[in-house]
Amino acid sequence: MNVGILELQSLPNLLSHNCHILNTPDSDVSVFARDVVLEETGDDLESNEDFDLHVFEDQSIVEYLKHVQEFASENLDVLVINSMFGGKKQLEIYSLLDPACRTLLWLHSVRLWFEEFDGKPKDQNYDVRQEILENVDGLITSYPPLEDYIEQNTAWDKKAYSLVPVYREFDNPRVSAEDSAEGRLEFVLPGKIDPRRKDYIEFLDSYSTVAEKFDNCRLELLGSAKGERGQPVLEHCQKLDETRDVAIEFHDGNSWLPESQFIESVSNAELILSPTTDRYVGPMSDETYGTTKMSGSIRDAIRFSKPVLLPDHFELPEEMSGLATVYSEDGLEDTIEQLITDEQMRERLSRSAAATARNFDLTSQRNRWLNIAEDLL
Repeated sequence: MNVGILELQSLPNLLSHNCHILNTPDSDVSVFARDVVLEETGDDLESNEDFDLHVFEDQSIVEYLKHVQEFASENLDVLVINSMFGGKKQLEIYSLLDPACRTLLWLHSVRLWFEEFDGKPKDQNYDVRQEILENVDGLITSYPPLEDYIEQNTAWDKKAYSLVPVYREFDNPRVSAEDSAEGRLEFVLPGKIDPRRKDYIEFLDSYSTVAEKFDNCRLELLGSAKGERGQPVLEHCQKLDETRDVAIEFHDGNSWLPESQFIESVSNAELILSPTTDRYVGPMSDETYGTTKMSGSIRDAIRFSKPVLLPDHFELPEEMSGLATVYSEDGLEDTIEQLITDEQMRERLSRSAAATARNFDLTSQRNRWLNIAEDLL
């Protein structure tokens, strides 16, 4: 099978994982991506002979997508497009992409594509996105409940599938306080630092109220706070550091951590914390986390074989329930205290997450992709 993947605005790690999932033993994979993204993947993609790279460098996007269409029409069985972003002009260019092979659009937010945003400013791109949907043969959603939402709440009458864009990359042993380099419980809170995505202020306040009663835990924020919304969160962390006896650390707010540092921090953590908001209201969509939009914390939990703490409003499908423990809004402080003080609970969560993540190893994810491709073709 000849497969292509088009990812012009992806994070390097996401592009790398998607390419390896599509790279089954009997497949040839062509990768269409920007030069700066491929460079950041290093030897994983850029110097890997398993992949035929078509690099987007100096040409215009019109010229590049023309090349993608011609190559896909002549050589590919399936072209997977990892979503499409941009303003109206760029989306209109994307809407012209209609190769002769079968095409799948990978969606990470559902309402953005199926429901016209009635907020302000008015969504000028809804009609263009409908043209793009008309051109593709099917959809892949990044989280099972998103597929369910499409089937139950939209008029979509073509193929819809679900494939989480990650595989278990690290079978990390549990890192208890006794095993950690600092002799403390290590918690991490990854993801873009944006109060629309996570309830940072409320969660940090609750965490600090509990953590200052103990001297054996440390919380590290791993995301970028670039933009006006993230800076107040970092300022609040600084205030907590000055007024309470808690260890909360964060990094340069204007950039993402280097991948090697991110891997080290999550690998050394006992638990991933993810106080995900109920709704995410973006510029052109109103999404519900766990129902119409996935959280990157699920990807991290699978990738690192780590348990994740989630709010109880987040929908977890049965096959992923072993990754998480949940908290209620009223019971957050009690849950945090139990996580800090209950060694057996942490051990149980670690075993459950590791067992669940093994169901999403590279072989299993490739088999899920093959089932999708077989049904589509």
